[in-house]
Amino acid sequence: MWQELHVPLFCLNSLSNCTSKAEKEMKKVTIQGIVFLSLCSCLGIFQTLDINHVAMKDNVTAAHSTNLNDEAKYQNKLAFSSQLPRFGFKNISANLTFLSFLQYFGDESVRDQEGYGASAFFFESIVKDDPFYNDFYFFLSNSISLRAAQPEKSVEILQKGLSSLGPRKPEGSYYVWRYKAIDELLFLGDSENAKHSFETAASWARESDLPESEVMALLSQKTANFLEHNPESKNAQIGAWSSVLTTAIDNETRTRAIKGIEALGGEVTIGENGGVNVKYAQADEDTES
Repeated sequence: MWQELHVPLFCLNSLSNCTSKAEKEMKKVTIQGIVFLSLCSCLGIFQTLDINHVAMKDNVTAAHSTNLNDEAKYQNKLAFSSQLPRFGFKNISANLTFLSFLQYFGDESVRDQEGYGASAFFFESIVKDDPFYNDFYFFLSNSISLRAAQPEKSVEILQKGLSSLGPRKPEGSYYVWRYKAIDELLFLGDSENAKHSFETAASWARESDLPESEVMALLSQKTANFLEHNPESKNAQIGAWSSVLTTAIDNETRTRAIKGIEALGGEVTIGENGGVNVKYAQADEDTES
């Protein structure tokens, strides 16, 4: 028996939508940064001097190398920034760090050579300063689990953020539980914790007033039920990869998600309106008695 999973349009984040999200975030961060930097100008000067000093030492020790010290520079910068006082502007500091992450993530030519190892450093700082802004988590799992291949670190940071969140604190926080569940299921093979995370996502979604919360509650509970009856459920994995597909922030992640679905026996089609349709066979072991 074949089933079809129709992913709602509000779940689909196309490349253009992701770009728009990033552009809006950059504009907001720029405005807030003016306020923050005006208070920290002296510290900013010292930070720049310190970073330049580190960069000079890197250039001396790697005189014959090309440009392959980007990861170290970002990690040194983040380590130094984490020690600076926030003066009560933690959310602005988080936004500035996120802006730096977008620049880091978008530098594909360097990332192809050096990887995405600094992603976890960015989000450790971001979530520590502002765990309440949902859009940060949207990028967290994609960059740390999928690109940096550090799902255990992604789950650790997500858990730290969740310790500050509640069912409606802020609205839509159930998505963070879904991101954690997907990392646990697909990349750590931890179906037991994934089931708990999906169940919690469903519970929090039921308390939300967001228009898509009812659908998210149903999808999360359905996946948890699959895992309850079969911890290795292909249907649950297809559902998780479908979520990765609809929240992907780049084409490489989308391609990987489609391959993951197809490897489990699913078929993916994308409609003219951008909606995603996933068709897959109902596995016997997933069928409830």
